[in-house]
Amino acid sequence: MTIDDRRPLPESWEWTTLGEISRINFRDPALRDLPDDLPVTFLRMAAVDAETGKIVTPEERPLKKVRKGFTPFSEGDVLFAKITPSMENGKAAIALDLKNKRGFGSTEFHVFNPKSGVLPKWIFYFIRQKDFRREAKANFAGTAGQLRVPKSFLEKSSIPLPPLAEQHRIVEAIETQFTRLEAGLAALKQVQARLKRYRAAVLKAACEGRLVAQDPGDEPAAMLLERILRERRVQWNGKGKYKEPQPPNTAGLPELPEGWVWVSVDQLVEVGTGATPKRGKGIYYKDGTVPWVTSAVVNKLFVNEASEFITERAIAETNAKLFPKGTLLVAMYGEGKTRGKVSELQIDAATNQALAALIFDESFSIKPYVKIFFQKNYEDIRLLSSGGVQPNLNLSIIRQTVVPLPPLAEQQRIVAEVERRLSVVAGVEAAITANLTRAGRLRQAILKKAFAGELMPQSPDDEPASVLLERIRGKRSSQRKLLGV
Repeated sequence: MTIDDRRPLPESWEWTTLGEISRINFRDPALRDLPDDLPVTFLRMAAVDAETGKIVTPEERPLKKVRKGFTPFSEGDVLFAKITPSMENGKAAIALDLKNKRGFGSTEFHVFNPKSGVLPKWIFYFIRQKDFRREAKANFAGTAGQLRVPKSFLEKSSIPLPPLAEQHRIVEAIETQFTRLEAGLAALKQVQARLKRYRAAVLKAACEGRLVAQDPGDEPAAMLLERILRERRVQWNGKGKYKEPQPPNTAGLPELPEGWVWVSVDQLVEVGTGATPKRGKGIYYKDGTVPWVTSAVVNKLFVNEASEFITERAIAETNAKLFPKGTLLVAMYGEGKTRGKVSELQIDAATNQALAALIFDESFSIKPYVKIFFQKNYEDIRLLSSGGVQPNLNLSIIRQTVVPLPPLAEQQRIVAEVERRLSVVAGVEAAITANLTRAGRLRQAILKKAFAGELMPQSPDDEPASVLLERIRGKRSSQRKLLGV
């Protein structure tokens, strides 16, 4: 905010700058006299929780290990992440409970050392505002991926300053309202957790024959399997002799309800995968019209748009294949929660090699149940992953996955009941998400009112902020005279 943008403030308040009311990136000369073996707190960037603004995983190190090459701070200083995306994510904290009142941390922290008469929490809550962070982002300096908020921006940033007594009252009011808000958020998150457990219980019951009643008049699943295998044999269009799908190893598996049968994915569907055409060949990408998707698409239940487009020539000359609408995609590898997730193509599309494609004969109508099975077995399938640092699934594991197959009529009843129950869950989850979003906006609205002087009444007995600023400026002038400046 520039001087020209400053809005009117309550009578006893004053406009100032962060650089005037705090020392930014101050290095205490007393550090030179401290012993090398003095234990101090050490903070990585990950030690600061962006959502709560608290230090969650502090470490302890001897001073000699951190004296050089790290950012120093003291008890009560305010930490502010200067690098993208940590800054935008809200990483900031007040340095509290430091070992021997001293700390060191990532060089990607700016540090505010508040001057006498300025509460650390006043600066902390000010920099937690989204408006401030948007302005900080607009003033980034550096190169892509290494963009940072410059110290000069912070020094010149305007901040409203109330009397010290009012700072205390406003901070207390902020924290009272935030405490109530956090209690509401905690309750919403508890409901979210219960919904997640309920969803898992519904899917588990669906795949164990406990969700709907069995009907002895239903055609047994064994007969359904025979028809599927017979049709796959008839429809074989591959090269060479037809290879019978591998049945599952049922040793140790639990007993199934009457009419159910254990099958392998290999018996039910054709399983394939795609490829990534060579990036250096423009003929595989330029003016491409064939939808091509990556494993990121499985984070939604349906795929209805492409990640990229490739050319017909890429399909003809590489291992990329066009899979039909209705194909189920299972992520075989990927970071975070991607691996093992399932989604359904709602468009014809090619895929990369990170996805297993399950291609169904739609005439048998088994896909909705198989999709439910993969959703239910998400965690179990992830445990089947093999590999090193980042374990992966592979086509063999997908093909050998064992499925408890109900009679077709029962599958249809199961799918209808799962959809009925989970549609209710989805509605409640949507309402919770909306309330969580509103809570975030309310938190920002509280801060906006606080820094506009609208959160609570002013007191005429408070010493005006102008007097506080005079003292701060007077001390600074005295220091400059002592230094001969």
